[in-house]
Amino acid sequence: MTENEKHDNLVKHVSDLCQILNTNGIKSKFWDSRLKKYEYSDWRVDESSPESTFLGGIGNDKEAFMFLKRRGEIDRNICWDCGAQPIQNLHTFTDGSDSSIKFFICKDCYLRGLRLSGALRGNSTSKCFIATVCYQDEDALEVNALRCFRDSLLVNNFLGLQLIRFYYTISPSASKWLIKKPLLVKVIKVLILDQIVKHLPKARTSSIHRNGKFC
Repeated sequence: MTENEKHDNLVKHVSDLCQILNTNGIKSKFWDSRLKKYEYSDWRVDESSPESTFLGGIGNDKEAFMFLKRRGEIDRNICWDCGAQPIQNLHTFTDGSDSSIKFFICKDCYLRGLRLSGALRGNSTSKCFIATVCYQDEDALEVNALRCFRDSLLVNNFLGLQLIRFYYTISPSASKWLIKKPLLVKVIKVLILDQIVKHLPKARTSSIHRNGKFC
């Protein structure tokens, strides 16, 4: 399957899950900080990022996930991370905080997860933990651009060093939490890291483009 085909496939399957949940009265729950109480709404797939609806939404709602699993909806031969179908050499993703949250992923997504886990355990020399999670590769051009910014500018002034120390204090634990929050990861990447990267001299000369947009 092409990347577009996998994406469209995942949109369809996650849309089906949302419809099943809505039809059976199982609503999406979210905390309203203004009203200081939980509010409920219909499940809706984010067509630009269907994996975030599944991984960050349904996969984080045990009632919804287990309802679908009991119906056999989760055990399809599909990678719930990228949408590949059918898949061979099945691997499973299990939520570290709840072993009952388990579903199939493809080999590529499994290996990518291993690389991320290795980086987050400290096997990486870059220590760009949060950036690694956001770009899913410790050697991504964007991560290298941020690393160069750290090594060429931040380390040479007092405020920069304080920022680096603060980042290293919080980022290992924060990145382990973020890896289970794909929607938040996307927000951080698009609204924060991408905006920093595209203004870095190193990034501007490296011709980093994706889908016609500078990242």
